[in-house]
Amino acid sequence: MSTMPVAALQRHRVNRVSNFAYENVTRPIDLDSLADVACWSKFHFSRVFADHLRESPLRFLWRLRLERAARSLVHLPEDSVTDVALNSGFSSSQTFSKTFRQRFNMSPRAFRSGALEEPDLPRAMSEFKTALCWPEVYTPLLTRAHVPVRIEERPDYRVAYIRQIGPYFGAYCGIQDTFGRLEAWARARGIWDAETAAVGVCPDHSAITPPERCRYDAGIIVSEEMREDEVVSIQTVRAGLYAVFPIACEDVKLDNVWEWFTSVWLPASGYTREFLPSYEFYPAARGRPVTARNGVELCVRLRTDLAPQTD
Repeated sequence: MSTMPVAALQRHRVNRVSNFAYENVTRPIDLDSLADVACWSKFHFSRVFADHLRESPLRFLWRLRLERAARSLVHLPEDSVTDVALNSGFSSSQTFSKTFRQRFNMSPRAFRSGALEEPDLPRAMSEFKTALCWPEVYTPLLTRAHVPVRIEERPDYRVAYIRQIGPYFGAYCGIQDTFGRLEAWARARGIWDAETAAVGVCPDHSAITPPERCRYDAGIIVSEEMREDEVVSIQTVRAGLYAVFPIACEDVKLDNVWEWFTSVWLPASGYTREFLPSYEFYPAARGRPVTARNGVELCVRLRTDLAPQTD
């Protein structure tokens, strides 16, 4: 029998369910299938899930589908609104349009076109539709014609992580504190050394997901023998084709770099992103804090079926 505290067991299962929902949001999953992933009755699951995430499982699923659709409207301009609706898990474009308007206070077409006359234009659209300039401090070093982005296959990473839910950036961002807790946990087990690589999984978009709902998993790569405990959960960051952007910058600038990478470089590259979690890869720590100032690789999963043709 496990001696792990009940709260930790519940947290692991809720994390597992939320990861499953994100990766399978386009499938016809419902409350029963989510409860099955948690290995609980749907009534117990619904209560525990809402206690941990402060929203019901079905509302969480509804939000994920709308947020995927919002990103698809901008990143997949060749797809019709109906295609976006069906590919985001909605049963019809009519249902999608109604729920999209409830969430974003505008129609999907107005969101896509950036209808600037709308008084309640979400921050998402202004950030998606504006051609963001390369942060001023880096202009002498790089130009848009010469950015050291690599297109490469990345392996699976088995990651022990602590999940933070809250803003990715700004005064209330707790990511560095979360990495500090992770480091203390790893040092106590003798698995934090000069070769330790850290991974920050960031499945949400700070311009689409409400800041208080954004998930960030601060993790380190671990062996198959490592198990979940009262501090860390375990997940696998999936292998695949990634655009990898190595950069060293102040933490406060990382938001700008991410936006430039995904909103300017990526569309111009001819590649299309896959809606699986992006992540930040921090190479061997070498005793230094996990921070963008010490170097980070921004990794965005790409669709192989829509890769640009090369000669």
